[in-house]
Amino acid sequence: MAARSGSNRPLTTTLGPVFQNQNTQMAGKQTLAESGKGMVHRTRNALGDIGNRLTNKGPGAEIGKTNKIGKSTVNGVTTKMVNFAVPTGHAPVIRGKKQLARSNSAILTTNTTALGPTQMKARAVSRSQSVIGREVKPSTAAASSATLVRIEEGFIETKAVEIVTRTATTVAVEQKGSGDTVQNLEVDLLSNAFSLQRFEIEDIDTKDEGEFMLNQYVKDIDDYLFKLEKRYTIRADHLKDHAVNSRMRAVLMDWIVEVHNQFGFCQETLYMAGKNLDRYLQLDLSISRSQLQLAGVTALYIAVKFEEICVPTIVDFSSVSDNAFNPEDIRNMERKMLKTLKYDLAAPIPVPFLRRFSKACKADISIYILGKYIMELSLIDYTLCNIYPSIIAAGSLAVSLMVLNKKPITVVWNSTLIHYSRYTLQDMKPVLILLVNSLSRIYEDNNTRFQAVMNKYARTKFLRISKSPSLQISHWKNRVVAGINKI
Repeated sequence: MAARSGSNRPLTTTLGPVFQNQNTQMAGKQTLAESGKGMVHRTRNALGDIGNRLTNKGPGAEIGKTNKIGKSTVNGVTTKMVNFAVPTGHAPVIRGKKQLARSNSAILTTNTTALGPTQMKARAVSRSQSVIGREVKPSTAAASSATLVRIEEGFIETKAVEIVTRTATTVAVEQKGSGDTVQNLEVDLLSNAFSLQRFEIEDIDTKDEGEFMLNQYVKDIDDYLFKLEKRYTIRADHLKDHAVNSRMRAVLMDWIVEVHNQFGFCQETLYMAGKNLDRYLQLDLSISRSQLQLAGVTALYIAVKFEEICVPTIVDFSSVSDNAFNPEDIRNMERKMLKTLKYDLAAPIPVPFLRRFSKACKADISIYILGKYIMELSLIDYTLCNIYPSIIAAGSLAVSLMVLNKKPITVVWNSTLIHYSRYTLQDMKPVLILLVNSLSRIYEDNNTRFQAVMNKYARTKFLRISKSPSLQISHWKNRVVAGINKI
C-alpha cells in the first residue's frame, strides 16, 4: 500500500525538475547566442532551389559549388554574368548586373531605325524555348551595327552588348563600340505569351459568387467532360447487323420520352436512358424485336435509380408497359444490361454542355429552350447517335440562334463561343445539316408518329416553343439553310 500511495504523487512534483532543467538549458542557449554570435555556425547549406543563388555553374556543373559572378569575353567585349536560382518547373531566369530579361518571355533582336546612330529599337520575339540555341540575326541592311543575342539553355551570350537594367516595359542596354564609346539601346518587351485573340474572349465565370457555383473548378470539369465523352462512343450505323432497325429504335425512344414526361423525371434521366440503351444495343446483338421494349424500360429504370431522388417501384415500370413484362423480367434484363456495360454508367450527356454554351453566348430563355427542344429531337434521330454530346449541344444552340436571331451565324458564333464550345462553324457544319433536317421533318410531315417531343414542348412550362410561329417552315428553313451553306 505504501508503494502504491507513493506512485500516486502529483504530476507536478514528478515532472517539475524536468521542465526546470529544460528551461535552464534553453536559457543557456539563448545566452550563448546573444553573447557570442560568432560561435553559432550553420551546419548545412540552404535548401536547394529556394535561395536566390544557384549552387552550380551551369548545365552539368557539380552541385554544391557556389557560382560567382563571372566574366566572358566575346570579340574583345567583356560581359559580366551571374546566375540565380529558379523555382523547380519554371524556365531559367537570365540575369546581368541587376536583372536580365526572362528567356522564356523574349529573345532580344535589334533592328536599326531612323533614330540615329546612337539609338536603336528592338522587338521581343516570344516563345524563345522553340528557338533555343539559334542565333537571331538582324534583318536590316545595317547588320554590322546591330546587336546579336544568343540564348542557350538559360544563358545569354551577347556580342558588343551588355544588358544592365530592366524596367516594367524596357530594358536599358549599353552597347560598347570602338574607342570605348557607349550607345544606349531601348528594347521594347512585347510579350506574346498569350495570343491577342484571347483578349477578345470573355471570362464568363468571374461574376459567379457562392460556394455552389464552383467557379474555381468549372474549367477543370469542362476539360474532364470533353475528355470523358471520347470514351463512350457509339458506332455509326450501330444497328446495321442487328435484328432491330432504326425505325424500331425511333418508336421506342419516342415512347420513352412520353413515359419520362408522364413520370416527371429530370432532363438528365432521359438522356442517360437513351445513351445506355444505344451502348447496350451496339454490344449485345442478341436482342430480338420482342425484347426491345424490355431493354428500353430497363434502361430508363437504371437511369432513374442513378439520377432521381424519388424512384418509382419496379411494379410501376411493369404497369407502364401494359404489363407486357413482369418485375422479374425487368430485374433479369437489368442484371444483363449492367453486366454488359460493366457497371459503367458515367457517360456524359449533352445537358451540361448546352447550359455552359448558352451561358457563354448570353442566350435568353427562348433561345435556350429552343436549343433544348432541338437537342431532345436528336434522341429520336438515328443518324445522330454517333455524334459526341458536346457537338450535339453546340449544334443545337447554333440552330436555335439561326432560327430566332436575325444576325448571321458567323457573327453570333464569336470567339467566346468558339473558346468555350471548342468548335468552329466549319467543325459543326455536317451536324448542323442533320439537326436542321431533324427539326424540319417534324413540321413537314404532318402524319409523323413521333410527336412526343413536340407535345412535351407545347406546354406552358417550355414557353410553348414547339408551337411558336417562328418555327413555321416558311419562316426559317430557307434562311437557315442558306446561312449554313455560307459557312
